[in-house]
This record gives sequence, C-alpha cells and structure tokens, in this order.
Amino acid sequence: MSHRTVAILLAVAMLAGAAAAADFSADLELKEPSGDMIWKLHVKGRVYRLEAEEDGQRRIVIVDKAADTATVIDPQAKTYEIIKGYEIAWVDPLYKSTLMKASMSKAEGGTEELDGRSCQRFTYTHPAQRGMSVDVWHATDLDHMVKQVMTTPGRRAELILRNIKVGPVAVSLMKIPEGLERKKSPEEIEAALPSLSEVAEAEAPVGRRLSGGGELRVRIAPDRIVEISVESRIPGETVATVVPCNGGQPRENIGTEPWKFARLGDRRNRKFNDNIKMFGKTFEVDEVRIKVDKGLCQVKVEQSDRDRQDLYVFGGGSAWGQGKKTGLTITITGDHQAGPTSTGKLVVDMKPEKKTEEFTLENGQSKTWTFPADQDVKSFSVKVELGKGGVKVRAQ
Repeated sequence: MSHRTVAILLAVAMLAGAAAAADFSADLELKEPSGDMIWKLHVKGRVYRLEAEEDGQRRIVIVDKAADTATVIDPQAKTYEIIKGYEIAWVDPLYKSTLMKASMSKAEGGTEELDGRSCQRFTYTHPAQRGMSVDVWHATDLDHMVKQVMTTPGRRAELILRNIKVGPVAVSLMKIPEGLERKKSPEEIEAALPSLSEVAEAEAPVGRRLSGGGELRVRIAPDRIVEISVESRIPGETVATVVPCNGGQPRENIGTEPWKFARLGDRRNRKFNDNIKMFGKTFEVDEVRIKVDKGLCQVKVEQSDRDRQDLYVFGGGSAWGQGKKTGLTITITGDHQAGPTSTGKLVVDMKPEKKTEEFTLENGQSKTWTFPADQDVKSFSVKVELGKGGVKVRAQ
C-alpha cells in the first residue's frame, strides 16, 4: 500500500464520526516493554490535547485531526512548533496507533461492556505480518477508543483510558498559550549559521562550514591517521578540494582532484597517514587544506588511533566511541564557529547505569571526566543540538 493511500485512509478514519464525538477528559495509560507512561488526555470535538511529564520535563501535544497537524509545546523553553502527518506519530501514541491501523484489515467482533461502558470490539490484522494484531474497544458514548492491545511475536503493548470524565473541555486547553515563541525549524537554524569564505588556520580536530572562496588549513599530527569529511549543505552544486601537504607544500605524490556534490547531504571522506608503517615518510602529511570553489559544505577533520580519539561534534550532530578496559578519560572543549559558547550532553554507558552529564563551555574552555576501569564503560556519546555550538572531544 502506497504512502498516499495510507494517508487518505488515515484522514478518513480520523474524520469519521468527529461531529458526534463527546467532550471528555481522562488518563491515557501506555504500557509497553520499554516502560509505562501516563498522559492526561482532553478531547474536544476534532481536537485533543495530551500532556505528560518525562524525566522531569513537561510535554504537551495538541492535535487537530481535521488539519492533520500537531502543536508541540515545550513549557520549559517557552516554545512551540507545528508538525504534520507522519511526524505526529513520534510525539503522540494515539496518532501512532491510528496510523498503524490504517494499513491493516479490520473485522468487527460484537459488543462488550468495559468499565460500565458499551463498547464495540474490533480486531485489526496485517496480511503481510503473521502474528501481529490489534484488539480495540471503542466506547459508543465517547466515540473513542478506551482500550487497545497490540500483540506482535514477543511483544505486547496496551493503551487504556482511565478516570474518564464526560463534560465540557475548556477551549483554552486547545490553544497555544500566550508568551510562547515559535521554535525555528532545522532548516531555518542552519540557514542562519555563518560560513568561512576566506583562508583560516586550525588544528585537528576541527569542524567548520565553508562557502565559495573559503579555505581551511588544518595542522595534524603526522604520526597519526587523519580522516577528512566533506558534506554538502545546499541542494545545488558544491565543489571542494582536499589538498594534503607536508612542510608547507602540497604533496605532489598524492593525487588530488575536485570533489563535486550535486545534492544536499552528499558526503565524501578521505584518509591520510594510514600507510606510514609501509612507506615511512614518503606519503607523510602534516597539514590538510580544504578549499571550496563553489557552494557550501561542512568540513570535519579528525584523528584517531588505538589509544586516543580526537573528534569534532557540530551542532545538530553527535560523536560515539567505545570504552576501554583500563578506564577512560573524556575531555570536551568548546569550539563554536558562530558564537561564544556551546552546550551539549555527554552520555556514558557504564556500571551500574548510564550516566548523563550536561555541559556549557566557552570557546577554548575544557571539561574533563575520568572513569576508572572498575566502572566498566561500554561506550559514550557526545551530542550538541543544532544551533548550540560545536565541540572538540578527546577520549583516551
């Protein structure tokens, strides 16, 4: 079934009977193997509001079924954003359920009383996925699901409405509160970021945005492997060249040619100093120069070996590394191309449980975390939100 067909079926399913729907409030309990969660649900005609608290953070989602949109409110940041269609399934368990059932076969199963309410039973099955089914109890007076059980091989998930109270629901609950700002889209945030259009010098690890005329000259340790990543950040053509150097001069015995990118997100990588043991200093590189003749790209230069990782994390990106049996030390240094500070999060998978550390660093400021061998670090990740800076990461 095509995405278009599913979308049409979903719209029909969500609009059907909307005019007769009763206003009510309830607790929506989600029970699944990954953990339970309770949402406060308010339904008013074709619009409903979900509110929950997770990890100490309030989450509010207002869904307009007729418009097929959702307003996601972040009370902590005092922002909101409007999303459409399939994106809503990431923030709303009810929408996710409706979307899933739109591509399944539906069979009626008679009526049944549940918690004093007359319910119509339905069972959904998927012809291509054996063992997958969804059982639904749909309350007649509410014209709304009050219980749903989804079963797949080895997994069971439930959605249940509890503490149902039928009655008027305030219109204000379905509106965006005053004083909130619209959250910028990733495209808007990235479009506002500056780029380098002249010659600049740096030391690995480093990451920069380069536009036409920009050139980044990066000093590297010649006894360590270096990896250069160049990614186009515009839909049109980008042309960039990576030039390996030694002693201030291009390495004539290492071939170079312009890289041409036709689409947003196109990426190419190249390594140097990965054959020193075989050829000695013949192909040794102590500097790389990345030149952009046309377009816009995101450039990253990193060095890693068995004992140490020197990585760079752009805003909107993340870096990942493995732990060591001998212990691990992680140092993060602020390096924001567009501003004075960078904020992000370090997550370490260790005994007895994952450890999360948030950080705010000025450019050039470093913070270090040390994890002894007995903490058994399995892996770590560093993440910086888009528009929140960039950092250098050293793990050893």
